[in-house]
Amino acid sequence: MHRGAPPDASKFFYCPPLDVAAQNIAHAESTFIDFVSHLYLPKSPPHIAFLASTMVSTRKIVTPSSQTEARNLRAQLFPSKTPENASPLPHVVAVTTSESKDRQQQYISADAVMSGGDLQPKIHDCTVYVKHGSRESNFRVFYKRHKYLPFNGTARDVNGDIAIMRVSSSNPTHLVNLRSCDKSLVRFVLKRVSPHLKTHQRYRWVLPRNLEFARARR
Repeated sequence: MHRGAPPDASKFFYCPPLDVAAQNIAHAESTFIDFVSHLYLPKSPPHIAFLASTMVSTRKIVTPSSQTEARNLRAQLFPSKTPENASPLPHVVAVTTSESKDRQQQYISADAVMSGGDLQPKIHDCTVYVKHGSRESNFRVFYKRHKYLPFNGTARDVNGDIAIMRVSSSNPTHLVNLRSCDKSLVRFVLKRVSPHLKTHQRYRWVLPRNLEFARARR
């Protein structure tokens, strides 16, 4: 056993100052996000506008009162597979919303139309902007994240139900009824957003809060 003065720890370990360590961590996070951006977010359409994520459960709930009103909005639901139905078909559902009279707040009860609440009560969402010709249509996609949820019946390799609703053109924070002419656009949104949902469900990757896709004219 060595006796005498203890060895100089600085020869074996390097402990940078806290400010330097914080800069290194920030640089590493920036490098990782830049890597993900190049890997998943091509510069040409479709491209992603912002990096962020949110959950419906974190939004402020508008409690029923004389200052609020309840409305049912049409949405397209893409259900997951069940033992009784291995090929479920997408269909229109009515999603209950609570909205303040001044139209400043709106709560979407998307969890009421989506299955798997006992396994995963939390719901994620992202906004998708679709440019088709000179027009732009915005949609909100609701989904869940849990590896034990059954696979979706329409979106391959995506777990759980997927609900798609239309975003108001005059108020980007509010949702409105899905129109009958939106059917092809909703299918396009599901096709383009499914790979991102799959990645978010499989890995610790932050799904962008907003996605922007360009649809070629037909």
